[in-house]
Parts: sequence; structure tokens; C-alpha cells
Amino acid sequence: MKKYIYSPSRLLRRTLFALLVPAIAACVNEIDDDTAAPETATLTVTTRAAAALLYPVHLYAFHSATGQQAAHATLAATGETSAVLQLAEGGYHLVAIAGTDGCTVPEAPATDAVIDLPHCYTAAQALMHGSADVTVDGAATTASISMKHSVASIDLALTDIPDGITGVQVLFSPLRRGITFGGDYTGEGATACIPCSKEAPATPGNRWSAPRFYTFPGSGRPTATPATLPLPPIPPTTSREATRRGSA
Repeated sequence: MKKYIYSPSRLLRRTLFALLVPAIAACVNEIDDDTAAPETATLTVTTRAAAALLYPVHLYAFHSATGQQAAHATLAATGETSAVLQLAEGGYHLVAIAGTDGCTVPEAPATDAVIDLPHCYTAAQALMHGSADVTVDGAATTASISMKHSVASIDLALTDIPDGITGVQVLFSPLRRGITFGGDYTGEGATACIPCSKEAPATPGNRWSAPRFYTFPGSGRPTATPATLPLPPIPPTTSREATRRGSA
């Protein structure tokens, strides 16, 4: 018995193809119409501070509803105070930070992302932070961010350190561990260990000190606990060694 396999004729295949092409094109056109890009507007952000700004200054725009980053700009030149961001209509939480040299700063942060100081909860620069809320409604918009220091400045000096001490360090606690982009301090009970150096011998009182440093304020009143490292003891000289040296 012979088997027959049905195959559409060329005319039928051409007819089906001709019918499918307009249908596919129509679907594509409809999708393109539905996914039109949202309108954007310009937002000019200006920073100001009572103290001198540290550069670079980083500007962030976060979606108010989600806390996710929408835009970022950097003021790199000294004296530069404003930047222009292109944003879709909506509400935004603006953040400006400066003095982050050496700090751990997330590359694509959200408002709850944490900035950590570079060394044992301390830094050589004074971290600055500021924020503002703004609504972009399609027209050109301006916003101003007032920045201030988010850390405490500490000058450390110790006197009357006994002779024979080779090293001094001071433990500060309790301190905060970090700060979020939203401006909230995080972590409690951190301890900073600050090494000190002995000043010139002419300084009275065996004075030891450390360069000025900055740290996040503590959850309570911080306390300083000095710790010293004595010289290793000199081994006693035996009578035989003393006699040998005297006869030499």
C-alpha cells in the first residue's frame, strides 16, 4: 500500500505567508506605541555648606518610593557647586556626600546602603552629608542641598607618660560603625584604636599625641582608655661578668 504525505501547494504557502507578515508588523507597531520612553526633565542641584567643601562632591538622586538610585553626578573641580540631572517625572530623595577619601562607598547604592570609614572606624578627612526632597513635574526644577559634617573631630594628647614606655595607644568606645546614604548612623559598640607618637624630648611631661582624626559619634558618651607598651626588661649582670668587664 502506498503512503501519501500531504504537502501544501506553493500558492497556499504564499497566501499564508502574505497573511502572517501584516499581522506580525501590526503587533510590532502596537508594542512600540505602548513602550514610549517617559518624558524627562532637568533638575539643577546646588550644594552649600557653612564649612569649606571637600572635593569631589558626589550627588545622588534616589526614587522616593523605592530608595533605588536614579541618577548620579560628581562635582570634581574645587569651587564647583551645582550639577544638572536628567530625571523622569516623580519624587526623589537627593543626597550629597563629600570627604569620602579612603571610605568604603557602594558603587550603585540605595538609600539604606552604608558608608564605612577607612581605618578602624576613623578617617583623616571629615565626612560631609546633606539631603533634600524634590518633585520633578516635567518642567525645569532646582533644588538646594545644605551639607554639614557627619563626624566628630578629635585631638588627642597624653602627658605624664612614664619613662621607658615604647608605645601608647588609646581605645575609644562606644562608636557608631557607619552611616547610610539616607543619613542614619548604623551599628553600635565599635571601638577605635588610635596609635600615638612621642613628641620631641624637649616637650615637658613626656607628651604623646596623635594627628587629628574623625569618627562617627557614639551611641553614648565615648570613653578613652590609654594602653602602654613598656620596654623589655634589661637582664641583670652577674658578678662574674662584672669582674670580667672590670679586669678587661
